[in-house]
Amino acid sequence: MSESYRVRILASIVLLLCAALAGCGSAPTRGVSSRGSEAFTRDTVRLASSQMRELKQIQERTHSAMIADIMKDGVITAQEMNDLQRQQMDCYAAEGYDILYDDDLTATVIPRDANGGGETEAVARKCDTDQGFADVYNVYFEALRNPDARDMAKATIQCLIDNGLVDKTYSKADYERDSENRTGPYTPDPETGGVNDQVYTCGRDPLGNLQ
Repeated sequence: MSESYRVRILASIVLLLCAALAGCGSAPTRGVSSRGSEAFTRDTVRLASSQMRELKQIQERTHSAMIADIMKDGVITAQEMNDLQRQQMDCYAAEGYDILYDDDLTATVIPRDANGGGETEAVARKCDTDQGFADVYNVYFEALRNPDARDMAKATIQCLIDNGLVDKTYSKADYERDSENRTGPYTPDPETGGVNDQVYTCGRDPLGNLQ
C-alpha cells in the first residue's frame, strides 16, 4: 500500500446502503465534500434516544473529550462535525499522510513519502477508529436522513411501492431476500452493475430528508 490506502470512513452506512441497494451508485450525499472540513457538513441534527445511545457507546470506547461535549445537548452541529474531521486530518498529517474526502463517502489516505506506506493501517486505526470520527458521522448521517429513528426497512419498502417498483403485497421478507440476493428491484443493471436510480434513492433516502 505504498501509493494510497482507501479507507471507508462511515463504514456502517456504506454497508447498510450497499446491502439495501445491492450495488452502490455514486450519487453525492448532502453534507459531504472533497473541499475540506469547512464544507464537509452544513446541517445541525438533533439526536433521537437510540442515536444518543450509539454516540454514548462511541464516547465510552474512544474517551474523546470532543464527543463528550457533543453529547451534552443531544445535538450535533455542522461545526462539531467539522472540528472532528479537522482533528482526523491533523492526526493523519502528523503521521505524514494526506487524506482526501470524496462524495461517495470514501476517504483516500496518501502517504507523503512514496516509500512510507507500510504502517498505513495502524495509522488509520489511530486517526479514524480510535478518534471516532467515522462512527460519529454514521450517527450524524443517520440522524440527518432519519430524525425520528423510524424503521428504515419499512420506509424503504413503502418508497418502492409508492414509486411503482414493486406491488402493494411486497413484504419485508421479499425486501430482505431481494436486497441480499440482488433479485427483484435490486437486480443489477448489466452495463453499470448498479441498481435503478429510484431504487437507489429509496434505499439511501426513503423519507426524503436528504433532498
